Amino acid sequence: MRMRSIPVFVAALLVFTGVLSADTPPLALDFTSLGTSANNAFASAGGLGWSLGWSFYTNAAVTVTSLDYWNSPDGLTQPHNVGIYDANQNLLVSAFVGPLDPVIPYGAGYGWQEVFVKPVTLAAHQTYYIAGVTGTVDPYAYSVGGLTTIPQITYLTEQDFDSGTLVFPAHNTWSGSDPAYFAPNFNVPEPLSVAYLFGYGMMGLAALGLARKKPFRS
Repeated sequence: MRMRSIPVFVAALLVFTGVLSADTPPLALDFTSLGTSANNAFASAGGLGWSLGWSFYTNAAVTVTSLDYWNSPDGLTQPHNVGIYDANQNLLVSAFVGPLDPVIPYGAGYGWQEVFVKPVTLAAHQTYYIAGVTGTVDPYAYSVGGLTTIPQITYLTEQDFDSGTLVFPAHNTWSGSDPAYFAPNFNVPEPLSVAYLFGYGMMGLAALGLARKKPFRS
């Protein structure tokens, strides 16, 4: 095997792994300007916080790969349980997102902290509800600007329930605060990018070149 073939293979491998590490699954929802952020746990029964989030409609089937919680200007100070429910109030996926989890630097500059989950596919043309337990310290965002979503979903409205644990957010008490309430979020798989395909192609060509070389003879 000629030694000059090795750098080609290594370069292709580096391109490929670089693309993999750079890709971040896209957020289902994001915003570019912060309206208001607060934690109004004091107003809840017992002062323990809310099971708070938003509802959405699936324009197409969508796969959830991770759950997120808004990082806020000051970062998270406590873990938050996040979950997605169907319209029959069945909990489909949930996870705790905490201060030590990775931050996705999107949107209004504060980012979202992320926990990967076993992928769950949400069926097309259905309404779903995502909620996160607010706790008593970390703020959540509402009345935001520049709201965007992935094409597979349409944002509907805020959802809430007075509870210090994760429960179905059955109420729509503060619709005047829409768009709201952005503490919980989720991610979907990243589509294959041109760079990703290029990396695969480079590796294939390098491997083919190596296979065609005659064995080294001493």
